[in-house]
Amino acid sequence: MNVNSPTIKCNEAPAGTFNPPVPFETTDLRKMGVEELANLREVVRMTIDIVAAFSCQPKFRMEAEQRATPAGRQLEDFMLWLDAAEMKIMNAVYAAEARSV
Repeated sequence: MNVNSPTIKCNEAPAGTFNPPVPFETTDLRKMGVEELANLREVVRMTIDIVAAFSCQPKFRMEAEQRATPAGRQLEDFMLWLDAAEMKIMNAVYAAEARSV
């Protein structure tokens, strides 16, 4: 993993404030058919499930306090970001279904 990503410099956004845009462009998604969008959503959903499973592990949870560790909070933020990506895909599915009627 490259912690010195060329797109995000550590001095550009303080910890906890980085809110990356969802990578899927609506215009690109609307060019896809329902089946292709469903396949993409399946991958995003599976990724959410995997990250959720990791976030439940003791190394990401403080059991005594019933809350996430700092790393666990990062996983929660990542899941929210993935949820936003899934919502974009679902909106494109609804639009594709409306076009096909």
